[in-house]
Order: sequence, then C-alpha cells, then structure tokens
Amino acid sequence: MLITHRTYDHFSTEIYKNFRIINIDTSLLSLDDNDIGQLSVFFPELAKLEIEKDDKINIVIMHHGVEFLRPEDGRKFQHWLADNHVNMVFCGHNHAVGMQILTEAIAEEDGPQNGIPQFTCGAALSDSYARPSFYICEYTNAGELNVKLYEYPAFFRGHQRVGTPEYLAMMRLRKIWAEGSFSVLKQEHCISRIRKRGILAATEECLLAAMALNLKRMAKCHLSLSPNLLFC
Repeated sequence: MLITHRTYDHFSTEIYKNFRIINIDTSLLSLDDNDIGQLSVFFPELAKLEIEKDDKINIVIMHHGVEFLRPEDGRKFQHWLADNHVNMVFCGHNHAVGMQILTEAIAEEDGPQNGIPQFTCGAALSDSYARPSFYICEYTNAGELNVKLYEYPAFFRGHQRVGTPEYLAMMRLRKIWAEGSFSVLKQEHCISRIRKRGILAATEECLLAAMALNLKRMAKCHLSLSPNLLFC
C-alpha cells in the first residue's frame, strides 16, 4: 500500500499494547447484496494465523458479520473464535447497529451466556439505509468490558428530511460545492493520485491542494467585487 507501506493480507494479526487485532477478510467470495448465508472464511491463510494464549485481549475485525457465512461455516468459525480465545468481534456491512452474542462461540467449560459478543457498527453517513454511529469500548482493571454506543443526532435528523424539497435542494448544492471541488482538485491540482508516502505526508499534500483551491476562489471573489483591484 502506498500510504501505509504495508502489503495487504487477507488474514493477519497485529499487536497494539495489550490488544491483538485479528483482521479477517470476509469479502473474498462476496458478489452482490445477496451474500447473507453464502460466504466463507475457511481459507488456508486462516489456519496459518498464530494466536498465542496470553493475557492480551483478542479482537476480530471483519466486514461481514457471522450471519453472512454459510450456516455450517458460521458454526465452525464460532468454534474457531472460541478455540483462539477471541474476546469480541466487530463488523459492519449491514449497518444494523447493535450487539449479539455468538452462542456457538463458547469454551468447553462455559455456557451459551458466555458466548462472544459481536458488535455491528453503523455508518458515517445517514441515509435510508444507515444509522450513523460509533462505539467506544473500555476495559476496566477488573477485566470488565464497557461498551457505549453513540449516534450522530444531526445526521439522524438529516435522515428524517430525505425526499423533502429541502433535502433535494441541498443535494443539488452538494453537487456544486462538494463534487465540483473534488473534480477541480483532481483535474487542476493532481489529487487523482497521491504522490507523497505516509499518512502525514499524504494529509499535507491534500491540505496544500485545498488551500490553493481556496486562494483561487478568494482571489476570484475579490476581483468580481472590486474589478479595480486588478490594477492595484
């Protein structure tokens, strides 16, 4: 990857402080919006993941929830989660904000109530499909998990206006303000491709391009208001 300097792996683990992040690509067999109950993650790369039994908190991140896997694969995958001491799963895709307990994902000595929680996130935008939201999760010193769900009220209120004359007017303005700006940045300021490497450098390049665009707009505005400025 040009920005992170890393090669993408469909199945990988990454340790950050006391957490082990387990990345699982559920989209390898995904074709369309009718994928529920049709996917699988049982590839050789999954079996090769080395997850040590230690005191780190294991978190699985994947795009689709377990319910999108084939029924038998879903049960096997939940057993895999339990065998590898996974503490929680985060997913998205369907944007149905909430949490469910994976009751098949239990250790031999535990009961169904001790299954692994799967948290489904919402989205950053509000429309007829998504509820904009995010989770904040904290582990206490006693090992308890506190999860808080936050929704964006302003975005949710915007969702209520979908289809109204006010909404349609704002969408027309968005095409001018947002889409037009992106087009100019790509055509005149070379943002169709980021040339710097690293998050900070790429951010700097985008900010400089946006600054140049705003300066051009400011100059154009001043000249339209005071044509005599051109001769100053």
